[in-house]
Amino acid sequence: MHPVISAARTLADHINASDTGSSFDRAVDDFAGVLETVSHSGLIGFTAADRDALATLAERVIDRIEDRLETHRDRGSIRQDLAGAIYRIRRELEAIDLWVRYTQRTTGPILGRAS
Repeated sequence: MHPVISAARTLADHINASDTGSSFDRAVDDFAGVLETVSHSGLIGFTAADRDALATLAERVIDRIEDRLETHRDRGSIRQDLAGAIYRIRRELEAIDLWVRYTQRTTGPILGRAS
């Protein structure tokens, strides 16, 4: 398992344990930043299995963000930022998938999309 998975798992666990507030928001932003590191830098030794592990963690994070959005307890600007984070996470997952497929010359549908 690639070390970036450990960092993502730690942040996902923090997000899951947090209720509201800046700690949650910061962890969401940091989680998306971990995904950006992979998609923008390309990490040596990062595999399709690592991609799949990140996708699983990302879905947990997205579910948690959606749960928080459903409470309607946050100001509109915070809710907008959280909704944007969902988009950002999904965009980075797709970029990671494309990068892994390109570097490993694999075929098949992009994560979460039918061919």
